[in-house]
Order: sequence, then structure tokens, then C-alpha cells
Amino acid sequence: MTNFEGISAKIRRAADQVSSLKADMHRFCADIRKSIVHEIHEDADEQVWVFRGETPNVPIEWSVRLGEILYNLRSALDHLAWQLVLANGQAPGRHNAFPIVKTEEAWKKQAKGQWALSGASQSAVDMIRRLQPFTGGIGLPFTVWGFWELHSLCNIDKHRHLIFAIAGSYGLRNPIVFGHNQPPLDRLSSRPPLQGRGDLGRIEKGQVILRLNDTGVKIEPNFQIDIRFEDIGEPDITAGTVPSVLDECLAAVQGAVKLLTTGRLSSFY
Repeated sequence: MTNFEGISAKIRRAADQVSSLKADMHRFCADIRKSIVHEIHEDADEQVWVFRGETPNVPIEWSVRLGEILYNLRSALDHLAWQLVLANGQAPGRHNAFPIVKTEEAWKKQAKGQWALSGASQSAVDMIRRLQPFTGGIGLPFTVWGFWELHSLCNIDKHRHLIFAIAGSYGLRNPIVFGHNQPPLDRLSSRPPLQGRGDLGRIEKGQVILRLNDTGVKIEPNFQIDIRFEDIGEPDITAGTVPSVLDECLAAVQGAVKLLTTGRLSSFY
């Protein structure tokens, strides 16, 4: 008998875990910003923003929580494949699972013989193909790349090691915002062009987050401090922040379940 309640329960649990982890990461980054000190170096006619706190270490417990989120989401998809076979009046077996492949060639190879979707209806198979990363997900309100992110990260956590994260500085969130007491424009025009630089990536004690070549310009920088993955051999995935990648994985799984159980997405978005 078809029953999607367990799938929904897993997704709700994952959504709660994502929300909680994101909140902890937001507070962690906010504390880092508090330790960024603005300093004036008159001798060099420059101003700098330096991280004066201790080198931040992302808690290893976050890696464990991340693995639990990935497991619940990936498991929900596999449970979905099982239920789709039941819904088609067939008996599922150990071979049934929700396939996630990166290329059309891999899809065709898996589709030969007894494969992960044996017993599912052709319409379900067609929909799942539409969700594969290689299709681009045209017309869907979520990115199908989220499935590949989920697949890759889940395999690393399950078969290799915990997925660690780092706290890093990645520039400014918005263009430079000038303070209320900035010098007149005519003074600005008579000085060298404003230039800034800083050390991007993992934050360490004493790191210069931003350096400007003018002590007379007053600005209020909004530093982009994020939690990102350590190098896991998947540059297309680690390019995003941990919260953004989790959001994409969650949205993809939610969308897949809604699409395959009701044929529509409207109630999710």
C-alpha cells in the first residue's frame, strides 16, 4: 500500500535541521564580524580592517549535523522510488532507488536491464529523468543541480569522511557604502583613485580583511563572512556557501516529491 507519510516526515526533519544549522552559522559569522577592527595607518596613508579575534574553528558537530541532513534528504528520495513502484502495482526490491546521474550517457547505461526504477510507471520514470542534473531542469522552480550536490556530499559523508567547513572572508556583500562624514567630492577627485585589497578565504587571527589606500575616506564596509566547505574535490559544489547548498538540496527534494506524488508544484511555492 502506497504511503508517503514517512517521506514527508524525513523532509520536515531535514528542513528543521537546515533551519537550526543556518541560524547557528549566522550567529557564528556575526561574532566574527565583531572582531574585525578598523585601524588607521597614517604613515602609509591607508586604513585597514583586521580580524583581531582568535582563529575561528567551525565546530566538528556541524559536520555531523550536516551528514544527518544529507542522509534524511537522500533517504527520502530512495523511499520515494520504492513508493512509486508500489503505486504502479508492482513489488519493489533491493534494486529500487532514486537515480541521480550527471550525464545522459550515465542515465542510458543505468536504464538497461533491471535498474533503480524497474517497476515504476513510465510517467514516473520520465519525470525523474527531467529532474536529472544533465537536463538543466527547464521550467522547474528549483535547480536540479541540487540533486547532484546532494548525491556528491552524501556519498562523501557516507563513504569517506565528515564534510568539514571553514569560516572565510569573501569580499563585500554590497558596493562600498560611504559614511556620513565623507570628504567633499572635490577632495576625492584630487587624490589617487580609491583602491582596496584584502586576504580572501579562510579567516585567521591577524588577517587583513580589507585595506584602502586613503585614510580620509570614511566608509562602512559590509563584509561577506560565510561558512563554506573545505576542499572536497568538487569545485562546482564548494563554490557555494554551506547554507545556500543546503537550501538547494532541500528545495530539490521537496520539489521532486511534490512533482512525483501530485504532478504539480504550486503548493510548495
